[in-house]
Amino acid sequence: MHLKNKVIKNIFLSVFTVICATLIVVGVVKAGSLTPSLSPDSTMYTLEDIYNKIVSGTNASSHTLNSASTPTPTMHTLTDIYTVAGEHCVACGATELTWSDQAPDAMDWATATTYCAAMTDGGYTWSLPTIGDLLKGLGDQFISGTQTGFQYSTDYWSSSEIDDYSAWYAYFSDVVFNNNDNKTSGYSVRCVH
Repeated sequence: MHLKNKVIKNIFLSVFTVICATLIVVGVVKAGSLTPSLSPDSTMYTLEDIYNKIVSGTNASSHTLNSASTPTPTMHTLTDIYTVAGEHCVACGATELTWSDQAPDAMDWATATTYCAAMTDGGYTWSLPTIGDLLKGLGDQFISGTQTGFQYSTDYWSSSEIDDYSAWYAYFSDVVFNNNDNKTSGYSVRCVH
């Protein structure tokens, strides 16, 4: 009789353990809802949003995700966005760029940005070029043969940042290269307008 009670007790404990484990699993699975609390348009970004954020740091004025009409000239393509962001762009549109002379000394990224912004030559607003502008300038000179003052195998800063600590630079050494480095590194500078 004692053995029979022990077997019943073991069966009861096994069944109780299985029931408890099942309730725990069901409780965990049922814990979340698959229905979003917000509509998708408030958490998604249009190409216009991305373009405006890159160019001016602002958001688009509206979200039109289901337009019945074809895109208008005010909308931006991925090509526009990659060009502005400097995404490995060599020929960034038809706009001709005017380059300053090379700065007399290599400088870190912050100094390069300030140096270009302070230029007053010709009354233009000068700036450190985007990586796309820089690659275009290097490509125009060394690939097409037009001499615009870039030095062979010399690193040049761009204004295109990776994060708070690093930014893109480019150079030509048989082909056009781009890479990123710490903003405290000293590279050559050509400003653009």
